[in-house]
Amino acid sequence: MVNNVFTLNGHEVGRVSVTGVVKKIEVTSKFIRYKIDDMTSQPIGALEDVDEENGTQLVTVGAYVKAFGVLQCSGGANILKIACIHPLKNMNELTIHIVETVNAHMILGKSYPVYIGQRIASETEPAMASATGGRNEASGRESDEDSSGNQSSDQECSSNESSQEGSSHENSGILKSPRESTHVEEVLHLIHKCTLMEGKSFSDLQRELPSLTAENLQQAIKHLIGEGHIHTTADAEHFTCAV
Repeated sequence: MVNNVFTLNGHEVGRVSVTGVVKKIEVTSKFIRYKIDDMTSQPIGALEDVDEENGTQLVTVGAYVKAFGVLQCSGGANILKIACIHPLKNMNELTIHIVETVNAHMILGKSYPVYIGQRIASETEPAMASATGGRNEASGRESDEDSSGNQSSDQECSSNESSQEGSSHENSGILKSPRESTHVEEVLHLIHKCTLMEGKSFSDLQRELPSLTAENLQQAIKHLIGEGHIHTTADAEHFTCAV
């Protein structure tokens, strides 16, 4: 928040919708205070004015709701001033909300998906740095050998550069072998048959597929997300099939 204005990637954010579980309700004579957990961060406080003429429809603790309103800041805490709130009658609304959220982040210019949790981030960056360093070293050797007119050494450098580029492509998560394709199908099958609201967790996939290394599982998940077959749900460690 800057100058009492909420921004996201430089875009001003005013009216928002929040979909989550009601964790707490406090009722007073003038307003109703909710704690809504959308499972992306800490539960957000929300206030709804009591409609004395038409009455206010109460929701219950533990219910999934969708609330529309305006973001405000009070006492250093973010609060959603509710304009409308209703319980979810069809859980497809939750799936739609997830898809809308992902689409909004993509529109705002976020690279999605680039990493899956901290695991891929920690393992991909050293690999990229290694591949880049190797290409720069090969390029330097090629330049020196051009000046001396050594054609055979140039060809050797070109061969090394091609090998390093091939290694870089492998690190990018491209699956080529039949065995890797089988891994992808196994992962997709387990995620598809999962009926939990939050989807299939990374740890559950590891437990049910003990033959896969963590690296192979990460590559399979990254491939499926990139192809649009699955997406994350409550956090970066839970996955469900795309609608």
